Amino acid sequence: MPLPRTRQRWRHSAVDCWRNRNTRQRRRQRYVFARRATKATLASITESLDRGLTQALGLLNLWLGVIPDGVEVLLNKDFFGEQMSADEAVKLMQIAQQGYMSVDNLMFLYDRGELLRPGVEPQEERELIELQQSIQSVMQAEG
Repeated sequence: MPLPRTRQRWRHSAVDCWRNRNTRQRRRQRYVFARRATKATLASITESLDRGLTQALGLLNLWLGVIPDGVEVLLNKDFFGEQMSADEAVKLMQIAQQGYMSVDNLMFLYDRGELLRPGVEPQEERELIELQQSIQSVMQAEG
């Protein structure tokens, strides 16, 4: 005996919803895999360029008569700027407060996660934080 029309429609819509969800998940997985592959390819090209430019500058220094020690070229490998989420920032702060990570490392990670102002070095940001803390302590002592 066939199901009433409303139940058949519900069953089809549930199956369609499941299919659509799986399709979206597959698309997302393909996108993630393609992005990882692109990043890996770019990373290998960048590493080859690092080595080649380092050798070229070393040869140039030899030709100029300068000691070539310490010459190294490091290109930026942050191809896809991904901003750190607020949850990640809070978790990293908690790790630093518990003493499992230095504040310098925390500031470095904040800089890579694009949480610091553009053009401001992590050391400058740390100095500004220390200045603000000293001002607050003076204000509390006076007030």
